[in-house]
Amino acid sequence: MFKVLSLAAALLLVAGVAFGGIIDPCQSTATSGSGCVLVCPAGDGDQLSAKGVTISIEINDGAGDPIAGVPATDFWVVDCDPALDMVLCGGSASSNATAATDENGQTTMEGDIAAGGCADGLSVVVQGFVIEEGVSCTPVCLDIDIRSPDMNGDLAVNLLDFALFGGAYPPNAYAKCADFNCDAAINLQDFSAFGLHYNHDC
Repeated sequence: MFKVLSLAAALLLVAGVAFGGIIDPCQSTATSGSGCVLVCPAGDGDQLSAKGVTISIEINDGAGDPIAGVPATDFWVVDCDPALDMVLCGGSASSNATAATDENGQTTMEGDIAAGGCADGLSVVVQGFVIEEGVSCTPVCLDIDIRSPDMNGDLAVNLLDFALFGGAYPPNAYAKCADFNCDAAINLQDFSAFGLHYNHDC
């Protein structure tokens, strides 16, 4: 019996060493409020914090211990809805964390996102791994809607986007990606938002 317990203890010790300090996306967390954020390829859209959707992140290793010092540049967001098409401007640098993780493995994302396209949810990526949850390690999809005047996701707001926006303006059929403030109506407020970002690019 003692040999079996000793073997089990040794395996746990080895596992602890093996996973210590290595990011485990299933042991990590990402949370936020729900909301709608206007983004632009120029990075001059809404701040996440101003829209009440600051993303709180905690990074842990395989033993569940926090990992301090993960650089802010090692974090970014991606579209978690495969049916839509948010495109980051300049890759991962478009949506970094506010600071490196602290001694509790925690940081936030609260600035703007330089992007185009449209998304009905965001996933947080750390060092190439999507943060997951639960026993099945399902990717976390935060309830943050992304809208951009760069409607076709080519990272420039131009006449092509204006044509798409016009095609969704009343009396034409509603298209959610043209509803820049997510109020279920496309109107002068959305037209004004488009105009403010016209000719913007990365």
